[in-house]
Amino acid sequence: MIQAIAIYRVSTSHQVESGNGLQAQKDSVRSYAEKNGYNIVSEHSDEGVSGSAPLVKRQGLLDALDALEKGYVLLVHKLDRLSRDTFLSIVISRSVEKKGCRIVSASGEGNGTSAQDSLMRNIISAMAQYEAQLISVRTKNALAAKKKQGFRVGTVPFGFSALEDGKLVENESEQLICELVRTARASKTTWTQTALALNEKGFNNRAGRPWTKQNLWIIFRNRV
Repeated sequence: MIQAIAIYRVSTSHQVESGNGLQAQKDSVRSYAEKNGYNIVSEHSDEGVSGSAPLVKRQGLLDALDALEKGYVLLVHKLDRLSRDTFLSIVISRSVEKKGCRIVSASGEGNGTSAQDSLMRNIISAMAQYEAQLISVRTKNALAAKKKQGFRVGTVPFGFSALEDGKLVENESEQLICELVRTARASKTTWTQTALALNEKGFNNRAGRPWTKQNLWIIFRNRV
């Protein structure tokens, strides 16, 4: 029986929390292994990690590569679960080959050792990278469109709260803090003294903790 190391990856927090994406990959890989005579020695996963993330941020993949021994296979649901970056895919393939191992996809894409199989793996890798870039462009365009329509995109600035539709309204308690900070800074009060004054008056930061010079400066440095 051929020994296998399984690797899984899900890129979104929703997939991580629901377990659906990860479980679907596990079911696919385990079923393939059983039908094709592979014994899964260990399973590894990168949860909430983009397929274009560098290798240093793929601890699950690094552990899977480290677990490979000569003659093993690196078993994955689909090749784009390994990576959506063409260069990284090549690095992974060569790392696997140097250990005397090979990559096997439960979906059957690019399996084999022929020149055609190698070409297929390269094409799939390039298409995965292209798809990742398209997703990035679509996301940026969607965010830009929402911003143009008046919706808030990104972190809600201090002094405001976000409505369900994404629009901002003034937060009375935070606006009061903003006014106190502006007054203090106008009178040449230092950031440290301003933070102490806010804490003495019982005003906490958004996280509910006492103010420090650092977080006060980060929020207000460009506003007063």
